Amino acid sequence: MKHLVVRLLKAIGLVPAGRHATLVQQLRSSEQRVKKLAGEIESLRRLESRNTQLSTLVDEARDQAREWKRQVEDGEKRVQGLEVELRRHLQRIEKLETQIERTAAAYERRVKDLDEWQKRLREAESELTVAREHLMTIEVKLDILEGAANVLDGRTRTVLAPHAAQAGAPR
Repeated sequence: MKHLVVRLLKAIGLVPAGRHATLVQQLRSSEQRVKKLAGEIESLRRLESRNTQLSTLVDEARDQAREWKRQVEDGEKRVQGLEVELRRHLQRIEKLETQIERTAAAYERRVKDLDEWQKRLREAESELTVAREHLMTIEVKLDILEGAANVLDGRTRTVLAPHAAQAGAPR
């Protein structure tokens, strides 16, 4: 019978009070769940937005990491090039040092040779001066001897001239 009354009331759009209270309680519970789910949906939207931002930041970080890797590779290539150039310059420096040592040794030999030649030149000049003095002394002596010979010749001619005239007369 209770079923019959509930059916009749249901047909005219009415429900029993207990059922109404249960439905109201379910409605309130559903509304609370809907509000809770709406809050969770909003949290999920915020998390999704934050996730998108973080994904963008991660992509940017990856791009920056690629750029840094490229710059590091370029730097390493440049360092390798500079190391090759450094080795080439060091070899050039070693060659130049060897050449400088050889040139310095040759210069020292030439300085010694020059000193020796200057010493020999001074000795030769000294000997030349002594020889000139001897030559001048000999020339003076020769001049004296020539003068003496001329005087003797003049005396001899004056003495011999009268004799030669006498010897030449009888002929």
